Amino acid sequence: MREVDGYERHLLDRLVPRTFVVCDVVVNEVYDQTPGPGAGATLSRSAP
Repeated sequence: MREVDGYERHLLDRLVPRTFVVCDVVVNEVYDQTPGPGAGATLSRSAP
């Protein structure tokens, strides 16, 4: 980090979380969120 961004390692250590939480998410519906006429439309399961 120091070589690339100029930050000392000890300053970045405090940004690393000490604990983590694992979540499982089930997606039932997916919508197009891009601006335009298709905004809000349901996406098909085959869409990336």
